[in-house]
Amino acid sequence: DAYTKGIVIDHKTSSDPDLRALTPDQLANDLQMTIYANHCLAQDPSLEQITLAHAYYHTKRPAFKVVKIKVSRDRLYAQRNGATCDHLDRLFHSARAPIVL
Repeated sequence: DAYTKGIVIDHKTSSDPDLRALTPDQLANDLQMTIYANHCLAQDPSLEQITLAHAYYHTKRPAFKVVKIKVSRDRLYAQRNGATCDHLDRLFHSARAPIVL
């Protein structure tokens, strides 16, 4: 994974990126990418938007595909205060549950 001012890139491998790749809108709502984006926005208050990108490397032939979308700070904050927080709350709750072997 990489970050350059205003751009978050997550590198992926796939045997079929055309089939498996997220759409730009799915990328904008992806939990992992929104966590990365919110961290970057918190580190740099001057950013009003951030570009999220998945760079897909084909594992069966030499091919490369990039999916990207620009997402505003307002959209990310709205998501953070909605579904992302609900999802994170469920994850943290699960992590605190006793382990039964």
